[in-house]
Amino acid sequence: DGKRIEIDRARVVASAKELAPATGDRVPLVAQQLLVDVKLGKPGTVAPTIDLAFEGNARGTRLVYDDISIAGFDTQFAGAMRDKLYVQSTTRVRGASQAGTALGSGTIAANLLPDGRIFTRVAVKPAAAAVGVVASGYITQGAITTIALADHAITPQVGTPWSGKGGTITIDPARDSVDVREIITSSGAGGRARLDAKLVAGTLDASVDAQGLPVAAVDPAYRGTVSGQLAI
Repeated sequence: DGKRIEIDRARVVASAKELAPATGDRVPLVAQQLLVDVKLGKPGTVAPTIDLAFEGNARGTRLVYDDISIAGFDTQFAGAMRDKLYVQSTTRVRGASQAGTALGSGTIAANLLPDGRIFTRVAVKPAAAAVGVVASGYITQGAITTIALADHAITPQVGTPWSGKGGTITIDPARDSVDVREIITSSGAGGRARLDAKLVAGTLDASVDAQGLPVAAVDPAYRGTVSGQLAI
């Protein structure tokens, strides 16, 4: 009757090599290679209502954005578009660095929720410390981005794991600021630490209140713990 439009199969593949910044440097992204592959997961409709399920992957090598560089990434995603957009993804990042300083590698799982928030779970191995870090939280996007942390776990190569719940991170691009509040972690061995920090236009104001913090988290060759308050 012309009122119903169905799509049986669809696939879009896009790739680029030796990607240079866009004209006028509006998107300062450089990459050796980028590839995106998206397809319908099953037949769907676009009229009278939209009901589409999709899945795909994206990957890239030697990406540079501003002063951030990534040796490579690989993303797997799936989702649906009905009354709202639903997306789940897992991204693996290798060899991240900033201004020549190694940051590490990690895995990011993200789930776009019906209310518009993004639930994210991150597992990273920082280059600066011999620990593994896993954290989850809810991201609310807008003019100001707020991250409400759910839980976290810090596992050093030597010593007792640390874990905690709660804390917030607020990112305000207009003020060029990042505000970290009440991130509290503790260990089964009686250690405890609280972090509060504010970064404004490159100036850091931070405080750490620690009790029984293992120095092996900084270097496995060290032993013992430290306690006290540190202000930066």
